[in-house]
Amino acid sequence: MIKIMEFKKSRSIKASNSGIEKLRKAKKKLSYEKLAEKIGISTSTVKRFFSGKAVDIPYAEWITQALNLELKDIIEPPTFPPQTNNIETEKKLLIHRQTCQKMLIEKRQLTTNPLTTGDGTTFDRAEIYVPLGLVERKGQPKRNSNCTAEKGSELYAPTDYEITKTLELNQFFEEVLRQGHTPKSQGKRIAIIGEPGAGKTTLLQHIGEWVFAETEQDVAIWVSLADLDGKTIEEYLLQVWLKNAFQTARVKPEMEDALVELFNRGSVRLLLDGVDEMAVQNALGVVASQLKGWVGEARAILSCRLNVWDGGKNALFDFDVYRNLDFSEWQVGEFIGKWFANLELGKKLNQELKRPGKERIRNLVKNPLRLALLCYSWQRRQGKLPTTKAALYQRFVEVFYEWKEEIFPTTSAIRKELNIALGKLAQQAISQTNSRFRLSRSLVCQILGESDTRLFQLTIKLGWLNQVGVAAENPESPVYAFFHPTFQEYFAALAVENWQFFFKHIPNNPDRGIYRIFQPEWKQIFLLWLGREDVDESQRKDFFEQLINFEDGCGNFYRIKAYFIAQNGFCELGKCSADYPLDRVLQQCRKWHKFRDYSQFIHPWRLGFVQPSQEINDPEKVEILLENLTESLITNTEEKELRKTFHEIGKFGAGNFHAVTTLLQLLETYNSAFLSAEIAKTLGIIAIGTPEVIDALIKLLETSQDYNTLLYSMSSLQIIGIGNQKVIDALIKFLKSDLNHNGIFDRDFLYCQTADSLWRVNPGNQEAITCLNYLIQNTKDKSTRVSAAWILGEIDQTNSLAISALVNEIRPGWMNNQTSNVLDALQHITKGDKLELMKLTYPYELGIIAIDNHGWDGLIIIKNSQDMDKYNILKIYMRDCEKIFTISGEEAQFIKAIFQGKFTAATTALEKYLPEYQEWEKNYWGYYKEIWEEEEVPDWIYTSEEHYRESNPFFLDRTPGTFVYELAENFLWSHAEKMNYSDFYQLFFG
Repeated sequence: MIKIMEFKKSRSIKASNSGIEKLRKAKKKLSYEKLAEKIGISTSTVKRFFSGKAVDIPYAEWITQALNLELKDIIEPPTFPPQTNNIETEKKLLIHRQTCQKMLIEKRQLTTNPLTTGDGTTFDRAEIYVPLGLVERKGQPKRNSNCTAEKGSELYAPTDYEITKTLELNQFFEEVLRQGHTPKSQGKRIAIIGEPGAGKTTLLQHIGEWVFAETEQDVAIWVSLADLDGKTIEEYLLQVWLKNAFQTARVKPEMEDALVELFNRGSVRLLLDGVDEMAVQNALGVVASQLKGWVGEARAILSCRLNVWDGGKNALFDFDVYRNLDFSEWQVGEFIGKWFANLELGKKLNQELKRPGKERIRNLVKNPLRLALLCYSWQRRQGKLPTTKAALYQRFVEVFYEWKEEIFPTTSAIRKELNIALGKLAQQAISQTNSRFRLSRSLVCQILGESDTRLFQLTIKLGWLNQVGVAAENPESPVYAFFHPTFQEYFAALAVENWQFFFKHIPNNPDRGIYRIFQPEWKQIFLLWLGREDVDESQRKDFFEQLINFEDGCGNFYRIKAYFIAQNGFCELGKCSADYPLDRVLQQCRKWHKFRDYSQFIHPWRLGFVQPSQEINDPEKVEILLENLTESLITNTEEKELRKTFHEIGKFGAGNFHAVTTLLQLLETYNSAFLSAEIAKTLGIIAIGTPEVIDALIKLLETSQDYNTLLYSMSSLQIIGIGNQKVIDALIKFLKSDLNHNGIFDRDFLYCQTADSLWRVNPGNQEAITCLNYLIQNTKDKSTRVSAAWILGEIDQTNSLAISALVNEIRPGWMNNQTSNVLDALQHITKGDKLELMKLTYPYELGIIAIDNHGWDGLIIIKNSQDMDKYNILKIYMRDCEKIFTISGEEAQFIKAIFQGKFTAATTALEKYLPEYQEWEKNYWGYYKEIWEEEEVPDWIYTSEEHYRESNPFFLDRTPGTFVYELAENFLWSHAEKMNYSDFYQLFFG
């Protein structure tokens, strides 16, 4: 009998001929893809093993285990060929590939296993893994729309993420990791971002396994950044990683030399997990500063929470950014099916999730961690589903205590005492400027008592806290962490007694106040507190009242932030009543939409003219709206009112199956271009990709001759049809159709949008590339040519046709309709290389502006007065900004000072020109109320203003001071985005 130990001398093994036969018989009807998915490795690795080629030992073991086979019965007897130069080199390096692989395997455990292991509910990741796609995120240019004024609400709906390219997991491995086809770094710098529990760490684990399975000599080295404990990455690798890898008490110089040589060879994929958990200020900047020297020779792949990555200026600008997609509806079902051995139990959960009124919880559990928690709690205790994140975590905590009862019995009083203590501990840790997610023994003992006390012991035994290492300054002192950061945040929210914990305003003296509500690390805790069932309604009402009536005393910048926070809170609660003035808040937020983070702002020509709803689900309101779509009401209702009804259904009906059924019935009943367009758009907003919806949209694409119907159909398919072969075929067919004969105007842009949609649902499609090439060379529309060049440049950064098409759009002089888009596109495609921009004449020689064809989009480069060799680039939105060049006198001097980056000039200008600006703004917005005969400005005016302004007599009727005010306001907002309130307040009045 051959012992497996004999094979450990070699890092890879292969199946014998008889072994291959056994493998094939055991596989039966199971496809390579399904087997690979079950195990959690790539399909190519499985195929290689089945064909008799060598694979790394762990993967051979996983394949045979999955097929209920013994590895010893499958593999060839060992042979030991003469050592090659590579082996000699590896010996000299001391650090063998197997060493790195062994270190990585220790990181393979699922996040949920420490809590669920007590009753036998543990999984290998391969057992329940459902591969998530990824999206690549970048900023995008604008598109001059041909939409009419009546349809302006459809154009500029802000959303959080810009999906420029969608990749399946294997495609990500092949294109990004193996081939290095990324816009900025050629695969050398990758960031995986997402919300808590989105699968970032799991993806990093998968990447590490891919490195060992799919490359010949590369290795993956894992660093949990929370474990740095004051060390640099370099120090951690030399002092901690090496000690653990060699299992030695002392690291020798030759070990250090071997590690440095391994990095210098370019063989290392450095996996940096949890930038957000680092115990430092400006974690992104710290990581950037440490990826230097020999450490910088590695191909770095990091994970980071969304709020940290987007929290102000990002020093990791050269990283290509990817985000895990949420589970789709069918992936949720697939995960549930894999979780439950009792299929009937899983079926009941699926049915409960699909019931009317469960839209919010369906949306919540698209997050992998939350879905796992829900499955586990359902397994332990069936019942009604929760509706908020707080209720979901409350359910899990209750079930957790129940199944631990036999091993560690606790009374309700003890549980309450423990929860309060854990909450205080969580708050204390999060309040620290460092080590928010790694807790020192002294901190834990300060709250829970010494390690031999009841609360401390119970916390460890239950698994709420786990030891994750030792302190750098004292190897005898353990370091602890909550089993997952989301539970630390939940317990912190449990310990919040009232809303003043987040917000206690002291006018004129903010240093004495409390403004946690404006700090990103407290955002999730605020939302969890809101969703607590035991929080009195009066508390929520008072808090919202304080937020929406907040006067910051320094230019309204934090008042604007307070409104956006209130909007997030309403969305978490899913409520709208007299106590929760959602409509008022949403309207004000739309009015202030220009103050959103424009690095995340989507211009819909690029993402698609239809976007999934970001609003609140309200099934009761949707039912009332659907009743307005009866035959008699449709026939006798003006299009304006019907459009409003469809808009509201999309706004409040995300995931509502009854709404989908009704819309599909209407589509079959009425032959109306207007209704078809509205329904096509609304189906995409609701975003349920059932076969019936996909078939209906494809039918519209094939039969309609209406421009808007075609545009909305392909945009909706782009959202719900990723990877669907029917959708791919339909888009290809449309690309090959002749739109000349059906009277469709702007057909080139339709072709461009179709090519873009096709590339999204089927990355790598050559038909899309052919179309874009043709449009660049033949279209007469400049906007379409720039759009096509941008897309083609993203697909292939070296495409000379795309780059030359953009360069040719730049003309001498600063004024050009496409200047802003072209500069953005070129800087993006050329990987951020500086371009020679047009300079201005006195007094504006320190500022450079590029405007778009609406005179709105200002790209302003401001020279930093402290360092005259460095520039700050701000995206500033100003109406009719070319008028700034006609300004002289005192106003011109203010402009010059702001261009120089002088904060005091901006604050002075803000105060000086405020009355002037308010008077103009009153007249400007009042015009829209008058012509629409509304008490308030319609929502869509705010987000699509540029389509109406030319008819507004106050658009050009402006004083120079109003332009200076807008410039100063936007300049100060760029600082408020990155500063806490008290610091900004002091600077504002400094």
